[in-house]
Amino acid sequence: MFDKPQPLHPDTPRPSPAIDRRWVLLYTAVASLTGGMVGHGAFFLADHLYDFTAVQNLWFGLALYIPYIPGAALAGRLTRSHTLGAAATLRIVTVLMGLCALWLVFFHDRYSLWLAIPVYNMLAGAQWPIVESYVSAGSQGPEMRKAIGRFNLTWAMTLCPSLWIVGWLIDQPAIVFSLLTASHLTCAFLTLRWPANPPEHDAESQKLHTGPEYGQLLISARILLPVSYVVMYAFTPLLPSIWQKLGQANSIGAILSSTWMFARLAAFATMYVSRGWHGRWGALLLGSLLYIGGFALLLLAPTVWVALLGLVVFGAGQGMVYYCALYYGMAVGHAKVDSGGTHETVIGIGYASGPALGLVGTVLLGGGGAVVTLICCVAAAGGVAACQPYLKARRLR
Repeated sequence: MFDKPQPLHPDTPRPSPAIDRRWVLLYTAVASLTGGMVGHGAFFLADHLYDFTAVQNLWFGLALYIPYIPGAALAGRLTRSHTLGAAATLRIVTVLMGLCALWLVFFHDRYSLWLAIPVYNMLAGAQWPIVESYVSAGSQGPEMRKAIGRFNLTWAMTLCPSLWIVGWLIDQPAIVFSLLTASHLTCAFLTLRWPANPPEHDAESQKLHTGPEYGQLLISARILLPVSYVVMYAFTPLLPSIWQKLGQANSIGAILSSTWMFARLAAFATMYVSRGWHGRWGALLLGSLLYIGGFALLLLAPTVWVALLGLVVFGAGQGMVYYCALYYGMAVGHAKVDSGGTHETVIGIGYASGPALGLVGTVLLGGGGAVVTLICCVAAAGGVAACQPYLKARRLR
């Protein structure tokens, strides 16, 4: 009466089990908090504990961010190199990050900072592409935009208080690193609720939800995104010295520095509820103008209030560019780990280039004004390059 189900052919892909993305968002929240404590808070700890100068913090930033690039670039290959699956790979990565933090609980001398934190950041580079694939794979069009929006709001929201924790516990580094260790054990536990691999993504259905200019928008976004991170990580290692020049202690400076994170969160929220930005060029243009203007305000600020304004303007612009880049990357790249890996590799290049240019401007060219000029030149070159896909799209119309 009823046909028996036929067994799948060995070459037929098996359907992926459904995923409860709430577990992915919970992981995202915890991992973003830890990432902020290390990626942004480490400079305040180094300055407070070991009197790092601005130049030393720039060198420290270079050592911290360069390893992120191979970690992100190899994430996709890492998940395919064994039979464990993406979730197990992520579990191993976050446990190793916890071990780096555990080492720093007991040994947080300056040499351990130089060794353990770059290793930690390399693992962070491998972590995020896997998470991003779980966030967006299996969703299409408006559903994908909502999934990416919730992801952006989650990690941006929990990144904001990360510097507060560092500021409050700046005299207690062992407690800071103990919190990191516990957080990564929590993350490892959360991955037990995930399917072995991200859901299958229907690339053909996705094409119905991508506009004719999405490919060119992605190229421009992936030019502007690393430029925004060059700007961000040119000033991040300098923030302790910026606040000191304006009369603020490290504990207060760390908290004030989170201002741009709240501004970026507001930009994410605005784009999450807006429907008219995707497929259009205005968001990328406005975002790039804002993050450059905010950077210049911050580095040349004569008062605390001007510096805070610069952080707000920067955060809003950087958030717009980031949101566009992640959405177009996942829409065009079919939400694969490799697509997230490209997105994070581009970010990693910006991570490392920022301190490098900051060093050139500070050491070779003489200080803040030279840094602003140098970064603005790089941003201008990036802007010109980002215009080329726009012009190409117009010619194809």
